[in-house]
Amino acid sequence: MKTVQSDQPFISILMNCYNGEAYLREALESVLAQTYRNWELIFWDNQSTDGSAEILKSYEEPRFRYFYAPKHATEIYEARNYALEQAKGKFVAFLDVDDWWKPEKLEKQVTLFDDPEVGIVCGNFWFVDERKNTERNFLNWSV
Repeated sequence: MKTVQSDQPFISILMNCYNGEAYLREALESVLAQTYRNWELIFWDNQSTDGSAEILKSYEEPRFRYFYAPKHATEIYEARNYALEQAKGKFVAFLDVDDWWKPEKLEKQVTLFDDPEVGIVCGNFWFVDERKNTERNFLNWSV
């Protein structure tokens, strides 16, 4: 496991949650498994009524920052904007509660920002159904 280097950019990972307990542990574990270690997770609880908050709080991870929404946001962009206000990172990454990342995701993508022409980075993704059947969708570009 790599240690945090002071010269590495700090990344804020935004996770908006509304009743996401079904897949939340997988998403959180994928963040903890990142080979890039200089990050914080902004967990914006959009007034969940399930066990999402308890799942997040069960982790003793100081980089996990929990926020409970003062009102329920009906649109994802609204909730993301609230979470973004709490971010301290130079870069922002979005992870939904029903998604997860490969361990090298942040490490591979943050290096692309060394190029001054790059403003946004995306990567490959897979669609996965309830039976863990996958369909790969190839997307890998930077702008």
